[in-house]
Amino acid sequence: MSLYPKPPLVNRHGMRRVLTATSASARNGIVGIGGVVRNVGSGGADNVLAKYFVTLGPRDEQNAYTAELEAIAMVLRCMPDGLQH
Repeated sequence: MSLYPKPPLVNRHGMRRVLTATSASARNGIVGIGGVVRNVGSGGADNVLAKYFVTLGPRDEQNAYTAELEAIAMVLRCMPDGLQH
């Protein structure tokens, strides 16, 4: 059994292992998204490379399921230089 559905991305130039996580939620009638990119190969405490959270709008105009797709697209856009392929 593997800890991850797919192994973390390995950048062969710097051997950086990266893990991304995204989320979308609808609470109190508002839909929001968030995500984080972490360097799982470093032993340091500050291994967050990028993070974001955004309020998309009211639930009657936004869908939490399609918001998750936007969360994935956003984390790919927020990926630090050198990790985008």
